[in-house]
Amino acid sequence: MRIKLSERMQTISDMVIPGEAAADVGTDHGYIPAYLLTKEICPRVILTDIADGPLQRAEDLFERNDIAAEFRLGAGIEVLEPGEVSTVIIAGMGGETIMDILGKDLKKSHSYKRLILQPRTFIGELRVWLSENGFRFTDYALCRERKLINEVMAVETGDSGEPENILFSRFLLDKGDPLLCEYLDRMIAIKENVIKQLGNSKEENGELIERFKKEKEYLESIKK
Repeated sequence: MRIKLSERMQTISDMVIPGEAAADVGTDHGYIPAYLLTKEICPRVILTDIADGPLQRAEDLFERNDIAAEFRLGAGIEVLEPGEVSTVIIAGMGGETIMDILGKDLKKSHSYKRLILQPRTFIGELRVWLSENGFRFTDYALCRERKLINEVMAVETGDSGEPENILFSRFLLDKGDPLLCEYLDRMIAIKENVIKQLGNSKEENGELIERFKKEKEYLESIKK
């Protein structure tokens, strides 16, 4: 089976610990696990999903291509045993959902060598939560997906060092990601648009406008 992954999925796959077992939580279509197995990056992959439909789609893909894997129906990491795999992938979900999944059993969450997370929303809040709950960042990357630019982070148990900034990750700054300037431009444009909308509103939004102005100025200072 020849699998061509999107840039987002390839970025996630590249952060997996090679030669060790992995789990894809909320697997949906199953492309990443199929890639990891057919490329012999991982000897074993567990695919999980909270809904039967997505899990069945993944099973169908594996059956058509004669790929062996384990499929488990259930929420988050509840269907995994502590330390059962080295890498746990949780991608394409909201940051608040990821925090909920990991926070339900922090001891179990810390039992895996590496977590690869790709949140859709509440990205800064997730970063701060991770740094406050015993995780350190070991890799961080930006990647394109159609018109979007996504953040993909790999974390392991350990001291994160200085606190994370909710607006922007210092790990991206240290790494000097090639998409960094474009991503910052997009974030600045979002702040400008919010400031404009608040200014056009009939409600009193002085404090909010000031807050977003400061956030915009912070992002602009990073770009310099």
